[in-house]
Amino acid sequence: MDRARRARHALFGLIFILSGAAGLVYELVWVRQLYQFFGSTIHSVTTVVAAYMGGLGLGAYVLGRRADRQANPAAFYGVLELAIGVFGLASPWVLREIGAAYLVLARGLAPGLWAGTAIKFVFAFVVLLVPTFLMGGTLPVLTRAFARDRSDELRGQLALFYGLNTVGGVLGCLGAGYVLIEFAGLRLSLLGTGTLNLVLGAAALALARLPSPAFAAAPSAEEPVFTADPGAATRRLATWLIGIVAFASLLYEIAWTRALILVVGSSTYAFTTILACFLLGRGESSSP
Repeated sequence: MDRARRARHALFGLIFILSGAAGLVYELVWVRQLYQFFGSTIHSVTTVVAAYMGGLGLGAYVLGRRADRQANPAAFYGVLELAIGVFGLASPWVLREIGAAYLVLARGLAPGLWAGTAIKFVFAFVVLLVPTFLMGGTLPVLTRAFARDRSDELRGQLALFYGLNTVGGVLGCLGAGYVLIEFAGLRLSLLGTGTLNLVLGAAALALARLPSPAFAAAPSAEEPVFTADPGAATRRLATWLIGIVAFASLLYEIAWTRALILVVGSSTYAFTTILACFLLGRGESSSP
């Protein structure tokens, strides 16, 4: 990797760290905002976590496949950051409006407690699926921008950017939960974070317009980068096992948050602590 490419790589890495921090600021602030909508911390935490997991997975799948067809994936990444920033700036108004829409619906239907909670979940989940879908696409898109068609680099780039995003996420989580929400407030935190995403998107687009350094010839490898196809049955089994583990881990996250509230006496501090631990654990277990 020559000097020009290393510099470009480092700048995009810094952008991705800050992007990860912004994503976790949104998560903590939206939990607090939805508390006013649900009237329950555990329901707001559950809704935001579900929207994040669903949106990140769906965005990675859909936008990651689209990145393969992009002539300039780095520019596509910049567009995603700009779109996330626009939603972040609009989110105080958007979340307030879904509350107003629910009140109109509730007056007409008069749902009970369980039905009302389910309707609130659907409203909030669908709205938050938009920005989390965009966030989910940032990792595969940026990875593709630097790996291009070189399968020998794809795994290393994915691990690198995932690690950088995790570091940023932990910093954003701790900063939002222990500093921003208390001292800046919800609205100012969202405005500042949305502005940060816009700046990151503009910076990514500016970098993408620079001439892309040429890729060196792929080094010969004695062993293949990817293993042979294990077969359809093994893939299905692995998919089910991954799904079961993910289901259990999210149950733990919600349950431990509820338990820690009884210890620290603050839902924000409890969720911040649990979320930071989960991010660090996931990042460490995913490192090569």
